[in-house]
Amino acid sequence: MNYLFINNALSGTGGSRVILNLAAILIDFGHKVSIVIDRDDNIDYEIPVGVDVYLWGVDEVSPISADRVGGEYSNERRKYRQVSLIKNIKQALRPFKAKFVFIKEILFNSRYEASMTSFYSKNKFDVVVNSNVYIGLDRHIFLSRLFSEKYYVNFHNSPKEIFSRRDFFVRSSIGELFGRSKLLGVSQGIIDELNQYRELDGAQKTAIYNVFDFSLIKGRSEEKVTEFLGDYIISVSSLTQRKRVERLIYSFEIISKSHPNLKLLILGDGELKSSLQNIVEECSLKDKVVFYGFCSNPYPLIASARLLMLASDSEGLPTVIIEALSLGIPVISTNCPTGPEEILAPWGNDYLISLHQPESAIVSELAEKANRVLESDYDREYVIKNSQLERFERDRVIAKWESLNV
Repeated sequence: MNYLFINNALSGTGGSRVILNLAAILIDFGHKVSIVIDRDDNIDYEIPVGVDVYLWGVDEVSPISADRVGGEYSNERRKYRQVSLIKNIKQALRPFKAKFVFIKEILFNSRYEASMTSFYSKNKFDVVVNSNVYIGLDRHIFLSRLFSEKYYVNFHNSPKEIFSRRDFFVRSSIGELFGRSKLLGVSQGIIDELNQYRELDGAQKTAIYNVFDFSLIKGRSEEKVTEFLGDYIISVSSLTQRKRVERLIYSFEIISKSHPNLKLLILGDGELKSSLQNIVEECSLKDKVVFYGFCSNPYPLIASARLLMLASDSEGLPTVIIEALSLGIPVISTNCPTGPEEILAPWGNDYLISLHQPESAIVSELAEKANRVLESDYDREYVIKNSQLERFERDRVIAKWESLNV
């Protein structure tokens, strides 16, 4: 089959990593995969061999040359992302920026449509999957008509959280945008939320988990890490508001009283880095909290951790939880919509923290349950066996992708 994935960018985020992992495994299964993006200035991952990447421009959908892809964040971009003042200004102007983007799309809409129509005429795709549910929203109406029954919209995060954002600026209703499309969700929780919108009653909805190559993850986890970090808890997420990394810092302040030699390793980058560093200073944890930044291969660091913690307000299907469990690392997570409860179901509520309580109680419960796991010192094989990870195995998940439009 010939698959086309449409996304805003391939930056250093979990969503981009999920799409590239899926593309690589589809290639392994003998399928053809293309990815079309809106931006080519922030491609931070290696592109799998055999995957064609294109830029959706006003006049054409053009291939992106190999020398433009892959690698770590550049120093210039790292420096830029760490300037909190600029980030704060951008955050304040985001709603206006969204309106400007839509005005620009009105002016160039016919040219965007013509370039994609020409691209499709040259590449007869069997399945087209659009993960853009934040940017270029009004394109969904055009794309659903162009690709018809081949067109899917894939939700990687909680729909309720997406639709409630201040910058979710649309001229059309949710029903007009997505009602003509087939809808995918990376967890059953996402599908359950979509089913609550009456405007989407007529849309076909299917849950397909993110795909994992556990043998590859294990192999990459065995790569050497140059620095010795000692014992640590790990967090892997972008440093954004939704991820609520500050909860982990406050809870670690409590944890470190019982485990004074333990560190908190934070993998990821984002606009809140400076403010999170300030919280670390206020909590007198400067020598115990390490901001590691973006890492293209986080698996050796995850595999050496005592525990992985996640404290988000919302997710889709947080891949890092599944990756940690596959390496035998236990996980504590907020019971946010959607995903953590589904993944951690075999472990029960002892590994989930309710968000329906005061913030101080959330922090205390994170610390309490983390301490309990640290004291249990689980065997890695026990963690893997008890997590029922066969749900996410590549053969089972790819079979669902191959059943689309069959």
